[in-house]
Amino acid sequence: MDSNMIAIYLIAIICIGGGMFYFLRKYLKLSKLNKAIMEKKYDQILEMTEEPSVRKILSEFTADLYRLNALRSMNEMDRLKTELNQMLEYYGSKEEKRLLELYYHYFLNHKDHAYAKQLLEVIRETEDEPFIQYNEWAYDILAEGRTDLASEMEDAVNDKVYSGFALGTVLYLIGVELDRQGEYEDARAFYQTVTECITKRELYYVLAERRVNELDDLIAENEESDELATEDED
Repeated sequence: MDSNMIAIYLIAIICIGGGMFYFLRKYLKLSKLNKAIMEKKYDQILEMTEEPSVRKILSEFTADLYRLNALRSMNEMDRLKTELNQMLEYYGSKEEKRLLELYYHYFLNHKDHAYAKQLLEVIRETEDEPFIQYNEWAYDILAEGRTDLASEMEDAVNDKVYSGFALGTVLYLIGVELDRQGEYEDARAFYQTVTECITKRELYYVLAERRVNELDDLIAENEESDELATEDED
């Protein structure tokens, strides 16, 4: 084997070894963070995500997602809002939209409508019309209680305007409207569809699944009441 081939093999071994070492370090950091979440050691998460080595190996954005999650779990709402505002200024459009997807809807569903409206203004600044539209629907329905938007949202679904989290959100909002109008079986169908098009970690998956279970009980009770009423008539 000539010297050139030996050099190539050595370089390949070094590259493979370096790559494996990088992924091992990343795996260990993520495992430590996830263990801290399971054990509710949120201060430890905040400390780790400030370390330059952690931010470098995981990416700044991933580290910051862990930070925000820890602050939310600690109920440090003022600090969460402060850091979130800073991140929205710092990150580009892709990361900014993901932050807004997570936390605009979090605050909206936790009835902090004032802060949700501030985030909605940031959403409007993106000039992404489909993104703006479904988030405005969310505010109109969840904060202002509107029940006249289902047809408009169904048109967007049928036109395949949305996918992923956005589609799950729109389907959930249609379900909410139908739910408020007492159309429980139709509402349940939309909630069930939400759980089939987004992942379990998303907010609207959790809310939709919970409401499906509640509606199962409610629909069963209504059917039982109808049967008793029919028997009484006989």
